[in-house]
Amino acid sequence: MADVRKRHRGRKGVEEKKTGKTEARKDAKVRAETATMLKSWLSLSTLSFFVGAAICVYGGAQWGLQMRLFHENDMFFSEIKEVEREISFRTETGLYYSYYKQLVQAKSWAEGIHSLMYDNITEHLRTVNIIERFNIHQEIILGTLYRVLPIQHLIKPIFFYIDAVFSLYGLFGMAMFALSWLLSGTFLGGVVTLAFVFFNRQTKRHCTQRTLRLSIHL
Repeated sequence: MADVRKRHRGRKGVEEKKTGKTEARKDAKVRAETATMLKSWLSLSTLSFFVGAAICVYGGAQWGLQMRLFHENDMFFSEIKEVEREISFRTETGLYYSYYKQLVQAKSWAEGIHSLMYDNITEHLRTVNIIERFNIHQEIILGTLYRVLPIQHLIKPIFFYIDAVFSLYGLFGMAMFALSWLLSGTFLGGVVTLAFVFFNRQTKRHCTQRTLRLSIHL
């Protein structure tokens, strides 16, 4: 009886060892498959991110360029005289551009700022601080950039101004793409959003008349 019990225990121990090895192999296989799937998912996710980011940058840049082209075709902006370009700035656009021009054409940056702080042209018989009255920090930043950057011999102030506006539209297009991507969970949502924007001609016509201020607020 004792021998039979010993043999039974031995067989049981061998079976338990085999079962343990089998389970360990299964666990190792599951871990290996999980690691492979995770690597594959990360690779696809990384590829999707870079593809989406490239489309975002390209689409936003094309949106800004298209706005500039639409503006050029609508007004022949590069072919008309300087005074005609300034007249084409309608409503408050011309007013804000005049402050940018005032800073750019001043003998020095400090003198330009002083003339804006003690302006006696905008309001009759009154000297006002234009910086506080109209909050023209955007125009000041743009005018300062034009004065600081070595581009005076390459581009006229008025073209630098409108190019800055259309560059902001490019950033706006990128922001719309990124927001749609975030909300939908896929960059295809951003593609659809930019497609709707590109083919909306009414939006294009309205956008070409926006001021630098409104472009920044977008």
